[in-house]
Amino acid sequence: MGEILYDRDVQLGELVRLRASYCEACDRWEFPVRDYCPTCPAPVVVAALPGPARVVGFTAVMHAPPGSLVAVPYVLAVAAFLGGISIMGVVDNVELGDLEVGVLVDVIAAARGDIACYAYRLQQR
Repeated sequence: MGEILYDRDVQLGELVRLRASYCEACDRWEFPVRDYCPTCPAPVVVAALPGPARVVGFTAVMHAPPGSLVAVPYVLAVAAFLGGISIMGVVDNVELGDLEVGVLVDVIAAARGDIACYAYRLQQR
């Protein structure tokens, strides 16, 4: 089912923690997981990113790129996690006007076709 993004079996829509690699020498996170640090080629530690994350930017996609598995329109957000890593992802079940910089999002298990992936969901206020 593709690359393992989280470290256990989950149901769609369930809260998950994304796995990322961390280089202790550079104090640098990478997602998805890498076998070594791309900056200093030191070995890395694989760890789950703590959530929630904070939206630092977003946009709407109105025209699907070739081969897209996501039906348009959809919202993409860049979410910043503790430790300084920011990851782009689709925000499920949200309209562009309902999103703003600074809101918290949870990471949920998602699927696009038969590919396991992740998505963001607005935290309940």
